[in-house]
Amino acid sequence: MRKVLAFGVAAIFAVVLAAVVAGVFVVNPLVRKGAEHFGPQFLGAEVRLARSDLSLLRGQGELRGLFVGNPQGFTTPGAFSADAVRVQFDTRTLLDRTVVVRAVVVESPIITYEVTGRVSNLQTLVDNVTRSAGAGSGGDGGSGAGSGGDGAAEGGRRVVIENLVIRGGRVNFAVSGFGGEFASVPLGDIHLRNIGGDDSTMADAVREVLVAVNAGVADKVPDAVRDGAGRAANVVKGALESVGESIRGLFK
Repeated sequence: MRKVLAFGVAAIFAVVLAAVVAGVFVVNPLVRKGAEHFGPQFLGAEVRLARSDLSLLRGQGELRGLFVGNPQGFTTPGAFSADAVRVQFDTRTLLDRTVVVRAVVVESPIITYEVTGRVSNLQTLVDNVTRSAGAGSGGDGGSGAGSGGDGAAEGGRRVVIENLVIRGGRVNFAVSGFGGEFASVPLGDIHLRNIGGDDSTMADAVREVLVAVNAGVADKVPDAVRDGAGRAANVVKGALESVGESIRGLFK
């Protein structure tokens, strides 16, 4: 159960991480419009970005007010929000095959798991991402931002993320029919180093995040949810197990 929950938390951060790194290659005024237009097509949920300030010349930037809503059928306000996501990158590598991101800092993220029956909002988001990735992976490959037509295996952009910091976060749990939210878990601070490499595609980097965040989040789960105590917790446990399988399937 601890691993399943950690995979779920990491999946949301993986989506954010991919969006931030992709944003480095986009002209700044288009970042917000692009996120709010293409994000819903990718996730099947509303995406809002209050403000974007990314500078290729300075090699740094910030995304403010990042929000990912819920798919249809869920009632909580949203699945993910972050006050700020700050990024620093090595401008000398922007045109290289391997892009070096010095740091990604996610400030005060809030993740909400809403479960209805044995389906969660996170599972639905993951299923939507899976379908989008499948639809975008034709014979030429190359589904990542900035990749060429040679596919991820050969010509895809590589990425190295030297530091990924997640701080001040919380995970909220909600179960339909049980009065809404019944647990809120502080994430604590998480610091991951040296994600990816010269031979690592974006998917490889995301996979490293999934594995590493697992260790950082597992001990933050309250006993009532981790041990499956009570009917509501058992509902969440079953749903999260399904989510874990879906997430693993994304990166096989």
